[in-house]
Amino acid sequence: MSDDHPNHVPVPGRRISGKRLIGGAAMLGIAAMLIFRDSGAGFSNTQTAITPANTSVTVDQNNDTATPQEVAVLSPEDAAAVSSGVLSVLIDERSFLIRITEQPEPRYRSSDLIDLVQLARKTAGDGNGIRVQILRRETARPSAEQDLITALQSAGVSRDSIVMPEQIIP
Repeated sequence: MSDDHPNHVPVPGRRISGKRLIGGAAMLGIAAMLIFRDSGAGFSNTQTAITPANTSVTVDQNNDTATPQEVAVLSPEDAAAVSSGVLSVLIDERSFLIRITEQPEPRYRSSDLIDLVQLARKTAGDGNGIRVQILRRETARPSAEQDLITALQSAGVSRDSIVMPEQIIP
């Protein structure tokens, strides 16, 4: 379409590419999923309860409603990953890896974004309030970095409690 078209409305700033638009929509979808997945929106008030893994259901005999209560049950690898109070995440291309051991040599395991965010919410933080350390390999994609930061912030992990050193991990 040419600039002199009668229906053309000039927009200040730069154009948004299709990839950016799709990426933005995907990040909004992830954020919405993280926000609304435990809200129970759209479910009727019945005796049937669906609970996520690592939760228990208690039924109050007085009002017959089920209330899921989170139980602090972590796998040994997850417990090791958050034992220092800081979750270390390594980004390799578009994959997320969680550091599970540091001594004698760092070991990582693969994790998806949702599990990683849930684990980050369970961190206490160090003396400076840092809860998540994001490490990168040379192949790390900026879009993966941004997806991770956005998902963490949507889950209540503030930007001030996330650190991303300049150092590249081999």
